Parts: sequence; structure tokens; C-alpha cells
Amino acid sequence: MQKFTIVLLIFSLCGIIFCDDNECALFTNKIYQVRTRFYTYAPFYFLMLFLPDGIVYEISNIANGLNADTLGQNLQFAPHVGFYECLNSTTVHLTDFGYIFKSNEVEVLTSNGHFAFHDYFFNFESGTNANCVGTLRYKFYETGKNPFDIANLPVFTSAPGQVTCSLVSTDG
Repeated sequence: MQKFTIVLLIFSLCGIIFCDDNECALFTNKIYQVRTRFYTYAPFYFLMLFLPDGIVYEISNIANGLNADTLGQNLQFAPHVGFYECLNSTTVHLTDFGYIFKSNEVEVLTSNGHFAFHDYFFNFESGTNANCVGTLRYKFYETGKNPFDIANLPVFTSAPGQVTCSLVSTDG
């Protein structure tokens, strides 16, 4: 029984400390250009920086408005920050958030703008972090309310959009 306990302890330590393959390390300190396509809009782009400890920073090529040609209406939104996790060695789930500002051109945004939530799934080829395909769905919550509160329902939820991504920078 004592040998079994020691073997079990070694396997537990291996899983926690020594043998962790750290699937997200492949993406840490990398910058991706993400092409986003919703069926009603022309494609637009995001840069995403995957930081250590599962933190991500996102900025869009259309964030400051003047994007009516791309989106059919002028929208302005702030950079987003958020979290990513590796579901396995080829799939990354990313949730980020920021503000989308008031717009009289979009019915749901005519009040005080909203807290915008982006929910991505990136699927990479096995063994590489160079390119991905995936989906994006976004939600708007009332500004000033906690979007992590399960009782707080979004005022708008998008249909899924398609994304592709490509690695544009590495850590060295």
C-alpha cells in the first residue's frame, strides 16, 4: 500500500509541476492579425497580443470610427482586454471586453454606448501556432452593469462570425 501511495504521489506531482506541457506557452508573447467576417459586413481586422498568464490585448483597425464603408455604419469602440485559455493543444478560447460608444446609427447603441464582450474560438493546426480559423460572437451589455453577473442579460447578441488569424510577431 505504501508503494502505491508513493507512485500515486509521483504521478500527481508530474501532472502538477514537472510534466505540465503548458499548451498555452506556444501562444504567449505572440501577436496575431485576426480577420473577422460577419455575413452583413466587409471583413475587418484586429491585432491581438497574447500576454503571459492568459491575458490578451486587442485593438481593431476600425476602432476610431470612419468605418461606414466597411460596416455600413460608423461605430467607435475602445481597445479590449481579456483572458485566453487553451482547451487543448490546438484550440484557444478567448474572451475580451471593452466599450462600444453611443451611435445614433445603431438602435441598440442610441443610449449610453455599451460594454462589449467578444467570445472567440481559435483552432490551430496541430503542432503550429502560425495560423488559425475559428468563430467570434459578441454581446453588448448596459454600461455600468457587471457583465459577469449571470442575472445581467445582454441587450444584444450577434450571430457567429468567421475568423482567420496569422502570426505576425514572435517574442524573439
